[in-house]
Amino acid sequence: MGRVLKGDFNIGKWGLVNKTGQLAAPCEYDQIDNFYEGMAEAQKNNLWGYVDTTGQEVISCQYDFTDNFYNGLAVVSKGGQYGLINTAGDEVVPMGTYQNIVYVGTVTEGSFYWVEQNGKWGIIGNIPDRDLGDINADGKIDTTDARLALQHIVGKNVLTGVALAAADVDKSGKVDTVDARLILQYIVKKIDKF
Repeated sequence: MGRVLKGDFNIGKWGLVNKTGQLAAPCEYDQIDNFYEGMAEAQKNNLWGYVDTTGQEVISCQYDFTDNFYNGLAVVSKGGQYGLINTAGDEVVPMGTYQNIVYVGTVTEGSFYWVEQNGKWGIIGNIPDRDLGDINADGKIDTTDARLALQHIVGKNVLTGVALAAADVDKSGKVDTVDARLILQYIVKKIDKF
C-alpha cells in the first residue's frame, strides 16, 4: 500500500494506492502516516483515526492525538483525556483514566506505557516475568542488575524504558529497596522467581 498526494504538498490531500496502482483510499486525508501492525494513522479535518491496509477507514477520525499500534494497542487522546484502544477501536483503557499515557517500549509478549495520574507517573503494561530482574537485558540476572537497581534508587543512575520495568520486580509501579533486595535474593538462590 502506498500513499498518493493530490494537489500541492502543503495543502493537498492524501490517499492510498494498492500494488496495482488502483486508488484504495480516496485523496481526502490531510495526512496518512506509515503502517504499523496493519494500521496507519490518518488525519482528516484536524482529527485522527486509522486506515487499514485495504484503504478502509476502520477507526473514524475522531481523536486529537493518535499513536502507532504496538502489540494491538494504541494511545489516543480526545478533549485532553487519554486512553488505549485496540485495533477494533474498543477502549481497553477508558478515556480519562490517566491524564497522560506515553508508549515506552515493546517486549516479546506485550507493551508498556508511562501513565500520569494525579501528578504522579507509573508504568502499566505486561513485561514477561522471565525478563524481570534482567535490567541490562543480557539474558541473565546477576550482580550487575542489582547494582543498576541500587544506583537508580540512590539517584546515581536513572533507569528508563524496558530497564525500568525490568527493575520493578515486585510490580509495584516503582523501583525501590524491596526490588533490589528481591534481585539479590534471586542471585543467591534464596528465591527462584519474582
